[in-house]
Amino acid sequence: MILLLGGTSETAQIALRLAEAGFDVLISTATDEPLTIMPHARVRRRSGRLAKEELIALIKQESVSQLLDAAHPYAVTLHQNAQDAAEAAQIPYVAYVRPETEIDTGLNVHHVADHNEAAQYVLTRGGNVLLTTGSNTLAPYAALGASLFVRVLPREDSLEKCRHAGIPKSNIIAERGPFTIEQNRAHIQFSGAKTLVTKDGGEAAAVEEKIAAAKLEGCQVVILERPKRELGTAFNSIEQLIQHFVQKE
Repeated sequence: MILLLGGTSETAQIALRLAEAGFDVLISTATDEPLTIMPHARVRRRSGRLAKEELIALIKQESVSQLLDAAHPYAVTLHQNAQDAAEAAQIPYVAYVRPETEIDTGLNVHHVADHNEAAQYVLTRGGNVLLTTGSNTLAPYAALGASLFVRVLPREDSLEKCRHAGIPKSNIIAERGPFTIEQNRAHIQFSGAKTLVTKDGGEAAAVEEKIAAAKLEGCQVVILERPKRELGTAFNSIEQLIQHFVQKE
């Protein structure tokens, strides 16, 4: 049994490819967001966040032989818990890492190390801000007040976090991506944003579309750099990832 920690758009494809190669796969995601995957007898799914000890218990309960971490590049705690749990259970840990976005250095893009740096930068810069990094990252930007617009998933828990952070309903764009260039342009226009804040989620997260839209709208982009990770066995190609498991079998 392979335990696949996912939630990104590649999760379904990876699970199906592994199942077709003859592996039993248990997908574990933090939320119950739908995954576009065809039913397969070898694929099961569970949802809900897991602490390290709970992850270890799941590995034992399901007789997991390999752990595949395909969670979002910014899921720092989950990545560490996964590595620690695999080590404790004495099973291989393998990571799938989305390729980083290739960014034209001629564009109006500013890189920051974390959300605190991003919030300080946009606060100093002034003007409206469109935050596209999710509902879990709102706190550092609270000082922006009415000039902060957020784009979050249309989920009740996401909207509740926005309300708790004091963000007016009129400043919330509750939609599910990925978004096209024109959709991003519409959201920038709606918010009147001078700056757009994003993570580098890679091609699957349509980061290039955000940057292209911002360029057309004369809007600066602030990109949070990916957290550094000690990866060990890791792949940024799904094809190579599947080959790794097949060859190890």
